[in-house]
Amino acid sequence: MHYFKRHRRWLWPLLIWLCLTPFTAHLDLAISRYFYSVKAGHFSSNLVYQWAYCYGTWPGLFLAMVALIVWALSFFTPAWKKWRSSALLLVLTCAIGSGLIVHAILKDNWGRPRPRQTTEFGGQLHFRPYYLPHFAKQAEEAKSFPSGHSSMGFYFVALIVLGSALNKKVLVYTGIVCTLILGTLLSLTRIAQGGHFFSDVLFSGLIMWWCTLSINWLLHGKNHERTY
Repeated sequence: MHYFKRHRRWLWPLLIWLCLTPFTAHLDLAISRYFYSVKAGHFSSNLVYQWAYCYGTWPGLFLAMVALIVWALSFFTPAWKKWRSSALLLVLTCAIGSGLIVHAILKDNWGRPRPRQTTEFGGQLHFRPYYLPHFAKQAEEAKSFPSGHSSMGFYFVALIVLGSALNKKVLVYTGIVCTLILGTLLSLTRIAQGGHFFSDVLFSGLIMWWCTLSINWLLHGKNHERTY
């Protein structure tokens, strides 16, 4: 019990993920059907979703860019040295979490068809649950799992972890608000557009959370143990 309490921020998301996994195939199809028009033969083309698709990742990219600049300048400006590890946490979370794990490792190789590519929604490929990868070459590029856009919305969990480690409540609350707004908006957008299933966006959030915790542990060591 003490172990679970000590590592609850790692284990609670894992427990939720494991509990949901047996139902994700049904949830994926049911949720995507809600946004699919059988009569029109396509997913939502709402202008709000189009705007979010084009510009919704900009806040996350801006945060990562500012963090990179702060990290670089910390080597030349002594007053900024105290922010070096914090800035590095934000840079690495974006680069490793969204860039490397979500895009380069999983998205480009997992082989899961997007909703609009599946026969259930007028496509040519068969639906596959996220836990059944298909690494062989397919007739179309299948890059549904996980969601890149959602990972940039959930990237703001890094502010929650950083704020908690530094005992800065303003960072924690900012991270919570940005994660809820951008993570939800981008996830809803990609599901509504037929670009991703529910489990794709959910796993993107989990990846960003675990990645942030791991990087924080590597950078801060004992502080991580104290905080988490």
